[in-house]
Amino acid sequence: MLGQPALPERFASRRLQVLAVRTVCDLVLGKMDKTCEMKRTTLDSPLGKLELSGCEQGLHEISFLGEGTPAADAMEVPAPAEVLRGPEPLKQCAAWLNAYFQQPEAIEELPVPALHHPIFQQESFTRQVLWELLKAVKFGEVVSYQQLAALAGNPKAARAVGGAMRSNPVPILIPCHRVVCSSGAMGNYSGGLAVKEWLLVHEGHRVRKPASGGSSGRAGAWLGTVGPTSGSPPAGPN
Repeated sequence: MLGQPALPERFASRRLQVLAVRTVCDLVLGKMDKTCEMKRTTLDSPLGKLELSGCEQGLHEISFLGEGTPAADAMEVPAPAEVLRGPEPLKQCAAWLNAYFQQPEAIEELPVPALHHPIFQQESFTRQVLWELLKAVKFGEVVSYQQLAALAGNPKAARAVGGAMRSNPVPILIPCHRVVCSSGAMGNYSGGLAVKEWLLVHEGHRVRKPASGGSSGRAGAWLGTVGPTSGSPPAGPN
């Protein structure tokens, strides 16, 4: 079991960089200036079916359907026809998720859909935490709850960060699976611990299962990262 993951050096100037991207933030988070006409569609994935919901103004939710049991291997995931006729944010989300599962090196080149769930429509610590996580912690990196609290401007609010992760309406896109415990434990995940482990392994990490009879509440211990996988960006430090 390792200690608290090391914070990449580029995070040190993240607070200053955030000031320069507020305009982008407003574009991504959208504006609640009219009633939403909700649309929904499902997308096949290695984690089972995902439901995408949103309106013309932005994506509202990504939901795991069924038990969220990961498949042994990533499958070919075509975008359903209804997405192609749906609101632009759902089309962008489907394209982003397909790339995440099949060609993750391409996701940095794809637009992040505007977000229009009510949680993103007013200033709050939860919104700030989710925004920082989206912008700062990239594919192959992990961050502790305490480190993410510091990035959001309140280093003592690690417990509140946990609450923000539980409130995340768009998992995978906003990568709450990359937030782990300072102790080295994997931590909880709303989609299920098997899904969190699958996502972390997909991004180049490996997780050790605890011995039988180990401490409750610890699904696994962080061992660190493996080398970059073929076609994937380098894994971040622990």
